[in-house]
Amino acid sequence: GSILYKLFLVDYYKTVGNTVKADEWKNKSLTCREPEAFFEYAQSLELKGDSKAAFSAFDNYKRAAKMGHLDAQRMVAECSQTGYGTHVNKDKAEEWYLTAARKGDKKASSLLSKLQNSRVASYLDMSESLSDSHEILALKLVKAASKGDVQAMYEVGLLLGEDDEGAKFLKKAADRNHVQALCVLGNIAEKNGDYKLASEYFSKAFYFGKDATAAFNLGILYDNGLGVDCDPKRAEFYYLKAAKAGDSDAAYNYACTLHSKTRKTSSCPSHLSTLSSELCTTASSSQERKTLILEAIKWLDILSTF
Repeated sequence: GSILYKLFLVDYYKTVGNTVKADEWKNKSLTCREPEAFFEYAQSLELKGDSKAAFSAFDNYKRAAKMGHLDAQRMVAECSQTGYGTHVNKDKAEEWYLTAARKGDKKASSLLSKLQNSRVASYLDMSESLSDSHEILALKLVKAASKGDVQAMYEVGLLLGEDDEGAKFLKKAADRNHVQALCVLGNIAEKNGDYKLASEYFSKAFYFGKDATAAFNLGILYDNGLGVDCDPKRAEFYYLKAAKAGDSDAAYNYACTLHSKTRKTSSCPSHLSTLSSELCTTASSSQERKTLILEAIKWLDILSTF
């Protein structure tokens, strides 16, 4: 009565050459709704070698996969990648490879990596016959970020904006002491009213880069006691540092501290390097640029590794 016994009988009758009995017990095993039965049946169908059997094999692999059968999940991915018993769907192949890989299937993990690399290589090969269109620029930028290019992480974060996706890239760059990323995150924290966090970001930016924007904003925080103790002397120190670095607003505020006048209250960095500048030129709107970057991320599937 058990599924294992029924599958044993299937194997036995296949061994002795009684395909009728083997199919009979295979059908009986399928009524048990056991994923192993669907998987075994799919494998036996593959041996028939015709297109009708291939479609049936894929269907049974998929049934087993949806019931959590690890080998079946990898097989559904392979079928989707190659078009065996179904149409080629590499997006679905990646999904099933990832599902199996997350459960510890090393073969699925390896096949997933190979598929993603081949898709990226294929996509990038298109650039040989194209000028650097905005799609290619976006992909190159995201690929650079995925390979650990800190400047690229920063630029992707800027292009995505202040939402979760953008902040994720900016924080990765900031963790590597990227000064402009630290300043942008400081401005975001300041905008959200988290002045303590803003002071931490600006302090790191000033420490690692003697950045004028960071110094100016630290001056504001110490001048007004926002997130830090009010300290006019430290405010003057930071205003002067920023002024000497060429920040005109800081120079104005430094002068104001000497005469108790109203200060200017914000300074935002805006740095873009070559790739993202080109992307800004070729893609007309910020929403279009964001869409392009998100599409590139989808191609490279890197958020899950961050």
